[in-house]
Amino acid sequence: MSFKFHLQGKTLVLIDWANVFNWLRGKKWEIDPQRLYDALRQYKNIDRICLFAGEDDHEKSVAFLDRCREIGFEVHTKKVKYVRAQIQRSAFWEKLKEVLPEKKLAELSEELVMTRKCDFDVEIAKELLLNLDKYHSYILFSGDGDYAPIIEEVMKREKRVFIVSPPKALGRELREMMDHKVHPLLVDIFSLKDIIQYRTGSRPRGKSKRKQKKVGVVKKLFGGIFGFAKK
Repeated sequence: MSFKFHLQGKTLVLIDWANVFNWLRGKKWEIDPQRLYDALRQYKNIDRICLFAGEDDHEKSVAFLDRCREIGFEVHTKKVKYVRAQIQRSAFWEKLKEVLPEKKLAELSEELVMTRKCDFDVEIAKELLLNLDKYHSYILFSGDGDYAPIIEEVMKREKRVFIVSPPKALGRELREMMDHKVHPLLVDIFSLKDIIQYRTGSRPRGKSKRKQKKVGVVKKLFGGIFGFAKK
């Protein structure tokens, strides 16, 4: 194993899957949930591995959550909300910039689209608070700065906190904590790549893996729930 967590006592793992998914958007590798789970289960100190993810009726979403439950994750879900947002502030604006000319991008920049929203800040903070006296170490897969106050409270109890996140995705509040004498331990998600990514040829195949032309990409981005919102 290229990286090892140095855990102290009974450990709780909390994974904000939306954060993890967005870190790897546009990258050439993806996390294999099975390998991630297996890598964490190698540590005898780890008691629970909780995964928080939005739930909707999309076929791929349902299949992903079902697979995570079968693997052994303690899956926490809630319904995804769809909200209006300017397309240039949406998660797929960068992909559009790759396939559309500047003139077309300028025409679309003020358009509204429906985007997925499902935050688990409160649920994860609640899980941390409810388990303050039950665990000695915590591993949080999220770089969201909103967790800074609760992480600070955990560390006041002389507990160890690992934050798994790309350094560039670390929220300002967490970055500031790293300058303190006592601070959470940052683990770059990319240092875990070799042990948690899909092995060559092992990723589940399906329609989503077929090569698409540029027109197909645009159609996918604007189709269905990601279509333009009515003004």
